[in-house]
Amino acid sequence: MTSGGWRARWLWIVGAPVVMGAVGVLVWWTFGSGGESTATQRLAAGDCVRERAAQRLLPQVVEKTRCDRPHYGEVFAVLTAPESDEYPGAEALTKVGDDCGRQLWGYAPDLPDGPIFEIAIGIPTVEEWTDGQRSVVCVAQSDTEQWASMRG
Repeated sequence: MTSGGWRARWLWIVGAPVVMGAVGVLVWWTFGSGGESTATQRLAAGDCVRERAAQRLLPQVVEKTRCDRPHYGEVFAVLTAPESDEYPGAEALTKVGDDCGRQLWGYAPDLPDGPIFEIAIGIPTVEEWTDGQRSVVCVAQSDTEQWASMRG
């Protein structure tokens, strides 16, 4: 075999795994969720949520992700529940969440035509309330996967 044949074979033996590894990293970086499990009460306006809640109430833990990665929801407001030592109950906290809709246009005044957003809310549990977490988290959710912030 000529030395050129060995070089070509050597290039394939060494080069192919390097190229495949680089492609794998690129695919993971582009399409990987890049998310982390986060307590809903720890979300802030501008955070994006990977999954779409099946109901109006968000689960207690969600997968937070960068807004330039695939996601279905974006936090657009965090409202403070009225101060009370006793837990007001899910129904009263859900009523606080009724004010979320008015906050959406302030967060994204130039919201483009396109997906219709539904509003989901995250409310504190009794334990979170006792620990001083009194926020109602407002999330705009789309039926379709988003790759950018609503704010544009």
